[in-house]
Amino acid sequence: MLPYGLPAATPDIATLLTQPAAAQPAAFTWGAGGQRMTPEDIAAQRKRATGMMQGDYSPIQSPWQGLARVAGNINGALEMRNANRAAEANAADGARMAQALAAQARFNSDPAPISGGGLFGLRGKAF
Repeated sequence: MLPYGLPAATPDIATLLTQPAAAQPAAFTWGAGGQRMTPEDIAAQRKRATGMMQGDYSPIQSPWQGLARVAGNINGALEMRNANRAAEANAADGARMAQALAAQARFNSDPAPISGGGLFGLRGKAF
């Protein structure tokens, strides 16, 4: 018996319908919310990374301040690397898409239809 009192057509279908769906694999995350980063997102991330890596050569007041500067530079370098990887992924995806479209265009290119001219190839004869 299926849910809501529906009779089972066959036992195989009934078992398939009553079993829980298989768990979906986790999506690959590129940017915020799992979406691919746009060129504007990449530019903003690079700007943030450049701001983190700005050199401050003034004397430090404590070793902790020096450590904070080093950590900021490391974080900036990691952000820049992530932005570069996202740009490379976008370029590779664009190249793959262009290849797929070119292959599809070659596959779907039909030769010019052969006709005798006129309306429906009737050589000037009109209805």
